Amino acid sequence: HGLAIGVVGFASRTGALSGRSLFGALLGHFSWRNIALMVSFTLLAVGSLVLTVVNCRLSKAHQIATSKTLSGTGKKAEGATLGCVAREPATWLMAVSFAFLCWLMHTDDFMPLIFFGLTGSPNSIPLSGAFPLGSLVGMMANTVAASHGWFRSRQSRDKLYVHIICIAFLSFACLSQLAPPANVVPEPSGAGHIFLVSVMLFIAGFCLAPGYYLLVNIYCMEAGKDDSATLV
Repeated sequence: HGLAIGVVGFASRTGALSGRSLFGALLGHFSWRNIALMVSFTLLAVGSLVLTVVNCRLSKAHQIATSKTLSGTGKKAEGATLGCVAREPATWLMAVSFAFLCWLMHTDDFMPLIFFGLTGSPNSIPLSGAFPLGSLVGMMANTVAASHGWFRSRQSRDKLYVHIICIAFLSFACLSQLAPPANVVPEPSGAGHIFLVSVMLFIAGFCLAPGYYLLVNIYCMEAGKDDSATLV
């Protein structure tokens, strides 16, 4: 489960980082409307192909897993019902924490605007890639740590996720203090200020990604079993 979600998280952050850089480069040659049209048609074609291939492979994998389960036990294995899982206090704590994580993680959708508001830099689109870059490095570091057995136990791993999420909260709190007043138009900042904002965004992304992609999703998969998608 951890490896599967790690791959998904890695692909998500890689796409966000490369897309941000490519979008910044294309803006020098095309308008944002033309870029949006090109991306829409490309996404429609590639997305349809990917969904078709994935659906076929999932159907075959489900048939193989079902046949193995029936031949081995004579009946389909059942996990805990969704109702039982929903009555667990840990499930609701996870839900509340995930709500706050989503609120922070999806600031990435507006990161170029946030970066411009903090620095006034005309290169805010590519420079705001510091946040998805931090997320990408965080997922890579988590994969390396897990593959080398650096996590002593699952409990220590989960505690580490909680601690680094707190560091991400502090990073955003510090960034909020660097923002100019709401009625002031941001002016281009110096290189030192831009570097500081980039580093803090990198740290925030690095600390948020493992907890966002792994902590809640692994819990849902292990507790919800066949209902894990609904639980997520």
